[in-house]
Amino acid sequence: VVDVSAYFPRSDALLSLNAPARLLDTRVGAVYQTIDREDEGSGAIAAGATYELDIYGRDNDPDPDLGFGFLDDAVTVVLNVTVIRPTAAGFVTVFPCGEDRPNASNLNFVADDVIPNAVLARVSAAGKVCLFSSKSTHLIVDVSGYFPNTDAFVPLLVPERMLDTRSPAASGATVDGRHVDVGRIAGGTTYPLPIAGHAGVPANAATLVVNVTALRPSADGFITVFACGQDKPNASSLNFFAGDVIPNLVVVRVGTGGSVCIYTTADTGLIVDVSGYFL
Repeated sequence: VVDVSAYFPRSDALLSLNAPARLLDTRVGAVYQTIDREDEGSGAIAAGATYELDIYGRDNDPDPDLGFGFLDDAVTVVLNVTVIRPTAAGFVTVFPCGEDRPNASNLNFVADDVIPNAVLARVSAAGKVCLFSSKSTHLIVDVSGYFPNTDAFVPLLVPERMLDTRSPAASGATVDGRHVDVGRIAGGTTYPLPIAGHAGVPANAATLVVNVTALRPSADGFITVFACGQDKPNASSLNFFAGDVIPNLVVVRVGTGGSVCIYTTADTGLIVDVSGYFL
């Protein structure tokens, strides 16, 4: 199934690489090498540890097919982060090094998963992104493009949690203390979530980049994220099996009241984190 949610009309907004490039592979003896043979074969990330990944300076011997001279002027990078066989259920958070780790996740997993997710990550002034893992796991990071400025995409300083249906004791609070501990979302219902005008997202934001995670749904099904005030489309943002813990990155237009609507076919817990916006 392929659904389309957006596009970039100008090539100077998002600079796409001609081919994705590998920046990190912690596996020892991995067949697929990183672009410059750095950040490979270091072994699994320890539980509770943070890996500092260089984004700038990765062009010592660049592949000429990558294009654009690579990443040294990136403000935000478009990454694909893959968790490989973690030892227990947990999460990965990607954020700019030098900032406090936020109460947000980019990738949630169960033990022994092999699971990816797209991440739009702000790059620190020193040219790094940090990857925190709550449990020991191998990690792969590939880059497919970047934003060289904030004219098009405006990244938040760190991702912010906007919805967590669990109690704060289990998960920590949302950024503004709202939309937390609301209980599981019933199947066949739609949850309206105000985002524009809250938590560093301006009221005139037109489109949001959010990470949506389904937490142990009661049955197989899907989630659709769409602009409130519009008819629910025949498209899915996240598909799941019963009992899954599974995330996906979603680009969604802002709807009525600065809100996005989240429809689920099955009873489930939900997490929503916002990482940036388009004006």
